[in-house]
This record gives sequence, C-alpha cells and structure tokens, in this order.
Amino acid sequence: MVAWLCMATTGLAHRLSIDWRVEKDTLVISAHTESSPAAGADVEVRSDHDAILATGLLDAQGQWRCPLSPTGGVRIVVNAGLGHRRILQLTQEELQPARAATGMGSAPDTTQSDPGPANGPRVGGSSDGAPGQVVRAVVGLTFILALSASWMSYRNSRRVSAIEKRLDQHASRG
Repeated sequence: MVAWLCMATTGLAHRLSIDWRVEKDTLVISAHTESSPAAGADVEVRSDHDAILATGLLDAQGQWRCPLSPTGGVRIVVNAGLGHRRILQLTQEELQPARAATGMGSAPDTTQSDPGPANGPRVGGSSDGAPGQVVRAVVGLTFILALSASWMSYRNSRRVSAIEKRLDQHASRG
C-alpha cells in the first residue's frame, strides 16, 4: 500500500502539461513538467480525421509553432518519453475566435479572444483544468476505497479466525 502511494506521488510530480494559444494564424504549443520545460519532446498535430497536419520538436523553452489548421478541430500529442505523453483535443469552436480574427473562418461578431500586445487577437488554454482535477479526485477516492476495503478484509479475516477457533473447540469437546 505504501509503495502504491509513493508511486502515485512520483507520477504526479513529473506530470506533463500542455498550454496552447493562437497568435495571428499560428498555433503556439508550450509543454512543461512541474519543474522544467519539456525541451526536445515530440509534437504531433492531427486533424479531426486523424490526418497528420504537422510534426516537430519543442525548443529549449518547451515551445513549438505551426500554422493554424484552416478548418476543423485538432488533436495535439506531446510525447516527452518515459511515459510522459499528453493529448489535448481542441475543437473547431475553441479555435473559432482566432480564425475570425485572422480571416480563416466564420465566427460571430462578438469574440471572446484576449488581445495580445503586438500580435493581435489571440485565444488559448491549457491541458490542466477540470479534467486534471477530476482525475485527482477519482484517484483520491480510489485510494480511500482501497484503504477501506483493506481494513474490512483485515477485520473479516480476524472474525473468521475467531469463528474457526470456536468450531475447533466445539469439535474437540464432543
């Protein structure tokens, strides 16, 4: 049990995170662990139809840039090796405000993009958010349930031993 807890803590200490933003007509991807940029990690951008749109490596700052897909959503896969792999799915709607600002698609007149300093409108996000919190909650609940099940199993085995002991005493009397 202690070993499992140590492994879970170690796994969270080096979790890979992906941040993304759109600047003009460029998709900027940043990836990092909790301690440093994921420099040299493989990056792959795929379309909704699983076609490879772009591939590359993160630079020393853990960033990579590629042209924005003209239509549809994209799936970003960052693989930093040793099990550090993260997949981020971006829908067409998430990229829509940026496409409207760059003339790459149609969007409502009211965009929710955050104007960047010199790069015009931009949108962005991160792979860490509600899904990461949900995973942590599920892992925590799983640990609590496993601990409870272990305790109940221990108590039940002691009760069964006591019952077997009484049966043996009863059988020896008569």
